[in-house]
Amino acid sequence: MSVIVPAYGSAGLDVCLASIRASHYSDYELLIADDGSPDPAIIDHVATAYGARVIRLEVNSGPAAARNAAARAAGGELLVFFDSDVTLHGDTLRRIADRFSTDPELDALMGSYDFEPAQGGFVAAFRNLLHAWVHHRSAGEASTFWGACGAVRRERFLHLGGFDESYRRPSVEDVEFGMRLHRAGARILLDPAIEVKHHKAWGIGSMLFTDAVRRAIPWTHLLMKYGTPRGLNFRGADRASTAAACAAVLAAVVSPIYGAVCWIAAAVALIVMVLLQWDFFRFLIQQRGVAFGAASVPLYLAHSLAGAIGFGVGLLMRPKR
Repeated sequence: MSVIVPAYGSAGLDVCLASIRASHYSDYELLIADDGSPDPAIIDHVATAYGARVIRLEVNSGPAAARNAAARAAGGELLVFFDSDVTLHGDTLRRIADRFSTDPELDALMGSYDFEPAQGGFVAAFRNLLHAWVHHRSAGEASTFWGACGAVRRERFLHLGGFDESYRRPSVEDVEFGMRLHRAGARILLDPAIEVKHHKAWGIGSMLFTDAVRRAIPWTHLLMKYGTPRGLNFRGADRASTAAACAAVLAAVVSPIYGAVCWIAAAVALIVMVLLQWDFFRFLIQQRGVAFGAASVPLYLAHSLAGAIGFGVGLLMRPKR
């Protein structure tokens, strides 16, 4: 097993590597994929402290290129990728190893964020719990991949050319690889029992920018190329709730012109959105209480609207064939 952690700068790296070294499983090599960091001496210092090997890109080229470089240099039969802003549970690596050892036909595997995100802010808790919820409800056969906590057989990875290095910023390079891997006939599983803790401190601006620009727009292009994936947030209820969210906002916007009937329509559309996503809001209430669940409704509305806008822009920006 070759454990690969991409890094641009040293933020969070020490904590991530410490959690890897504290794992209950020890049959692995540890590689840092340094994406042309401005502080290579600090990266080297952290690597030395945790017995990691540094694979360095001289020019900042994005996490896809950094991971690929480390994968080519790796010696393990399995490539296990973790983002530098996560920490592992003690059994994370063991669960990955067990999955592959008991299922020789398994080509790739991905886990999930846990239900206890490290950042205590409201937006960060909402965004991380949303991601964890989607992964936990989508357990089983999958058609995508996840670079924050994912493993793939090295031979398969290299045969397909790894991640698409045209993604120069963190985006959907892992999803694209998974779709390509699935199209090639590979077997991919999502096992939410394989968990990591996320440490990213989301704010409302960073969340909406990521939802629209780093996710929805490139996701739209992937959907046009590969079709709709299994599970995740592409169920009929998810698409319907996004439509309801857009209808609620549109009705509120035109209400000064058309009067109270639009406010009623907006309220009805908002209620429909909540009902369609009631399992998620009930999960939030169970995790953080009624006040947190209620406060999450406008945040989910904004999240849905950002995704819808990104989808529309993605259609307009459709790549030329």
